[in-house]
Amino acid sequence: MASADTEVMTTALRITLITETFPPEINGVANTLGRFCDGLRARGQTE
Repeated sequence: MASADTEVMTTALRITLITETFPPEINGVANTLGRFCDGLRARGQTE
C-alpha cells in the first residue's frame, strides 16, 4: 500500500483566476496571468 507521500493524485485540480485586469490591457497583471495560463496549457492542462 502506498503512503500518502507517494500516492498519485487522481482527481482534477480546478484553479480560478480572478482579476480586474486581463488582455488586451497591457500591464504586469495581464502579462503574468497570460504566461501562467500559457504554461498550464503547454503542460496539457485544459480550460
